[in-house]
Amino acid sequence: PIFRGLKRLTASKPKDRIIVKAIEEKIAIYSPHTACDSVNGGVTDWLASGLGLPSEVVPLEPEDDSAPRNEDAKANPFGPCTSVGVGRMVSLVESATLETMVERVKAHLGLERVRLARSQIDPSAPVSRVGVVCGSGASVLLGKDADLFLTGEMSHHEVLAATADGTHVILCDHSNTERGFLTHFAKILEEKTGCAVQVSVVDADPLTVV
Repeated sequence: PIFRGLKRLTASKPKDRIIVKAIEEKIAIYSPHTACDSVNGGVTDWLASGLGLPSEVVPLEPEDDSAPRNEDAKANPFGPCTSVGVGRMVSLVESATLETMVERVKAHLGLERVRLARSQIDPSAPVSRVGVVCGSGASVLLGKDADLFLTGEMSHHEVLAATADGTHVILCDHSNTERGFLTHFAKILEEKTGCAVQVSVVDADPLTVV
C-alpha cells in the first residue's frame, strides 16, 4: 500500500519495483480502498451480511451530510444500510450464541479457523449487536457498545481492552475480511464499464495457521 507520497522510485524496495514494473507495462493502478470500505453496498456491508438477519445496520462513524452516497437502497445488495461511513453496527433480529456467530463468520469468509477472544465479564454472553470493521478496526471499534467486534486484526492490548469492557472479539486476519468482496465488485465493474474484469486466484492473506 502507498499511504504517503513517493518522491522517488528505486529498485531496492519491493513496493517501488512493483510500481516501476506497472509503469513499464503501461498499467494504471487505482485503489479506491477506503471509499469501498465506507460506501453503502461496499466491503463492510458485504462483511456484515454474513452475521444473520439484521433489524438495523448503521455506520459506526457516519460521514457528514455532504458526503456522496447512493440514495437507492436497492443498490445495496448486502443489507439495509443506505448511509456512508466507516464501520457498521449490526443489530440482529434474533440474538445468537457466540459459537453460532463464529460458525457464521467462518462460513461467510470461507475460513477453517478464526481467532476468538471471549468477554471477560460474561464469556457465554449471547450476541445481538455486532461492531464490524474490515481490515484493522480497533481505532473505530473500541468504546462502542456491542456484544461482539468483528474485524481483521487488533493488537494484544486492544483485544484485552475490548474483552475487559464485556465485548467478544473475532479476528479473521486483515485481508480475509476484504477479499471476498472482490467477486461482487468485479461484477459491478463489468456492468458499469463493459470491460472484462479478472480477480486474482493466487492472492491470499500472508498469515496462515500451521
